Amino acid sequence: MLKGLKLCNNGKAVICYVEDFSDELKSEIRNQLSQIYNGFFIVDEDPSFYSYKYTLDLFLNEFDKKSSNIKKGMIGELLSHILLNLLSTKLSSISVYKNKEENSIKKGFDIVYYDKNNDSLWYTEVKSGKGKSAQYNNVLLNRSKVGISTMLQSKRQKLWDSALIDLQLVIKNGIDQRKIKTLLKKDSPVSATSNDKKNVILISVLYYDVKDMILLKSVEDFCTKTIKSNLFNDVIVFSIQKNTYSKVIAFLKKEAKI
Repeated sequence: MLKGLKLCNNGKAVICYVEDFSDELKSEIRNQLSQIYNGFFIVDEDPSFYSYKYTLDLFLNEFDKKSSNIKKGMIGELLSHILLNLLSTKLSSISVYKNKEENSIKKGFDIVYYDKNNDSLWYTEVKSGKGKSAQYNNVLLNRSKVGISTMLQSKRQKLWDSALIDLQLVIKNGIDQRKIKTLLKKDSPVSATSNDKKNVILISVLYYDVKDMILLKSVEDFCTKTIKSNLFNDVIVFSIQKNTYSKVIAFLKKEAKI
């Protein structure tokens, strides 16, 4: 576990408290940003072009144009990518962070994960916000649940088309890519089996004083209630709590000037 992070984990309910924006966490952002933003495969193929500095400039150019609420969401999604990559040994992201459509909010699933242990996909929705108390976390989790449920029920083929494009940027063509492509096509609306219930990861990123911690029981109760709703095949609930998002922004802007 990185310095500055505290983890509470009870099966399918997980909380990560960012108690300190430590040098170790900053280093993790440096190590992961280019791959998360552009795609692991294409960065590995051409690391000199898809450099950290190049990626910082792209990210901040888009970030600075956005409203305050969208900025909170962008930092929350970035933290989600980084922390899940760090904390999970079985889940691999097959999504690219950057928006591939000019001057638009990213369309599609926030993140899609591949579980190599049981050959399955997990569709993820991230909701971020600044709350008046730790209880606001449940509001964010409910928005995440409603958001991903609405997307899955909409049966928009473009959601899966976007995921298939991302896959080519993340994983080199080969056995693994073909295996995951088959799973995505099976889940897509054009497939006869697309009505099968999906696995979901509901993520909340709460910007609120970590001295008033999100309670694990609250996240567990939300997870249990969601599982009982029978909307999804399986559910993981992951909450991140951090005092503010301003230190992350300040760090990225300072890095861009170096």
